[in-house]
Amino acid sequence: MFTDMVHVSGFYRRKRQNHVTNCYAKHQCPNCPSIFVWKCTLRRHLRNECGREPRFKCPYCDYRGKWKANITRHIKRVHKNCYNYVVVTN
Repeated sequence: MFTDMVHVSGFYRRKRQNHVTNCYAKHQCPNCPSIFVWKCTLRRHLRNECGREPRFKCPYCDYRGKWKANITRHIKRVHKNCYNYVVVTN
């Protein structure tokens, strides 16, 4: 995490390394070019996103998404004053 000492305003302080590149392993998806810092995020990507068609659909238009929260946000922004619910397709 810390590498060498750096002189800053009369004091010596340790210089931090870049956290993401040096402290955390990078987990690449075997099916696409996505890279994740956490292994659990890669597992979630493989389970819900990678190579799958969008699972959720807007009931008011043809918009589809892989996450329910994205459809909910879409309805709030695009279809104002409409009841907010999501259609699940399989």
